[in-house]
Amino acid sequence: MARRLAVANRVAKPFRRLPQVLAICTCGSVALGLADDESDIDLAFLCAARAPGVDERRKRYAQLADAGKDIELNALGANTFDSLTVDGFQVEINFHILEKLRRQIACAMETTSLGRAVSSSAPGVLGRFAYMVLSDIQYWHILFERDRAATGLKHQVVYPESLRRTILQQGRFWSDPHILYEHERACRRRDVFYALQCQRKLADHFLQTVFALNRTYCPGDKWLLQFMRKFKQVPANFGPRFQAFLSSANDASGLRRKNELAHHLFRELHEMVKLDLASEK
Repeated sequence: MARRLAVANRVAKPFRRLPQVLAICTCGSVALGLADDESDIDLAFLCAARAPGVDERRKRYAQLADAGKDIELNALGANTFDSLTVDGFQVEINFHILEKLRRQIACAMETTSLGRAVSSSAPGVLGRFAYMVLSDIQYWHILFERDRAATGLKHQVVYPESLRRTILQQGRFWSDPHILYEHERACRRRDVFYALQCQRKLADHFLQTVFALNRTYCPGDKWLLQFMRKFKQVPANFGPRFQAFLSSANDASGLRRKNELAHHLFRELHEMVKLDLASEK
């Protein structure tokens, strides 16, 4: 981890003097402290009005990149993102415009706070991607900033209580858990394809509930189980049980196991939700 942070700071240094660069942060696995041997170094550059120009970026990257390794500069719509290799590490840089990001945050906060981010394909499940921008910024690790630009954004995305209530109530999920019964029927008739579809929707419900109980955003699928090890509001031995729910074999005994785990996790989380909501009254 220390080597990745050193490389991140080395990449950030040539850009600190550019007036349009307001902040530079690590994000993803490095910011979360969960990087492994295969992890990239993801950086977010926060800019005032526009990203530094292509020639300006290329000149600075040329001083950093490993010899013989390509430097990729890309623009897709309104987004600018670059990729280079530094000291053997793949570095991915995403450029953000401050005012645009503020608008995205405001829109995401309004959507999640009012409970309008419900996926039409999975009724009752609050889509995690609807507030991924909030999650990304919450976990930024600030390497450099001026005028508290990144700190201000992090304060703006503080997890709202209204979002927690929206997720914990989850429409009809607790009072009429249709997807739980559909999963059970699929397991009984060994319809693996449909059981897997139901399993994914149940997994979303369970994960969103756990993160809402602990008042924080999901950081992305890749790090969920590692991240949840720090939680206090979680069913006993949740990680291994949840993994078993996802990974048990799809033969007769494995499907029975998945069904049992789904019902146990549902009951335990439902009790935790009832206690949490009752404590507010």
